[in-house]
Amino acid sequence: MRLLKTPATPILIRVVAWILALIVGGGIVYLVFSFGYYASGLASYNEEQRRRGETPIPVSFSDPNADPNAKKP
Repeated sequence: MRLLKTPATPILIRVVAWILALIVGGGIVYLVFSFGYYASGLASYNEEQRRRGETPIPVSFSDPNADPNAKKP
């Protein structure tokens, strides 16, 4: 029985292959998490909260029970 030998690939090729594998893996993780973010409804919920915070609330200090047809003094 023979023992396994170390690969004969140059170290530069192995380092580049590891870097590319990490980049591809990171891209896949990013796609999975962004799909989950949009599929769960968090994106639309956060957008709705942002819109609610940006639109001003109309403030009226008039009496809501006042007669609109009455003459003003």
